[in-house]
Amino acid sequence: MEEYTPYASKRVAWGIKLEKMKKLLIILSVCAVSAGQVLAQTTLTLGQAVEIAMKNSPAIKTAEQKLKDAKGQEISAFSNFVPGITLNGSWGLTSRLLPWGSS
Repeated sequence: MEEYTPYASKRVAWGIKLEKMKKLLIILSVCAVSAGQVLAQTTLTLGQAVEIAMKNSPAIKTAEQKLKDAKGQEISAFSNFVPGITLNGSWGLTSRLLPWGSS
């Protein structure tokens, strides 16, 4: 059997206090993180929520892209009926300006 010393009981008491302090520190840390997340949230109006949903909706983005494609196809289809213009040009030098040309 171990001999009782006042230092041993103090070490046991400190061990218990340290364990309690560790648990308290962990609980406080979790609460602080949770509180930070709660404070980071913002309240949205219905209009703001609908606007965000409309901007981020994959279905709406797909529909907008299909609309752009259809407009492009429409322009391409009607371009066959529009008269076309072709411009050609040329530019040249006469031989009188060149030193080896005829005079």
